[in-house]
Amino acid sequence: MGQPPHRRTHGRGDHVGAEAILVPETALHTTPLLEDLENDLGKPVLTATAVTLWDALRKLGAPPVRSGLGSLFAATR
Repeated sequence: MGQPPHRRTHGRGDHVGAEAILVPETALHTTPLLEDLENDLGKPVLTATAVTLWDALRKLGAPPVRSGLGSLFAATR
């Protein structure tokens, strides 16, 4: 079978010169996959939902730091 479908699909969007991968989705169910995708691809993976959530937390004055959601939500970036 190989890799799960989301890893095969998002890996196709990778390019050696890319600093990050953008996944223009609006489905929250992808957010828990970000850390695994980043580990597989070796670079940040950003989704529309994750970036929107990060920005909302920041604007509300809540630190946008959450474990397991990839480098965008890491304590140090």
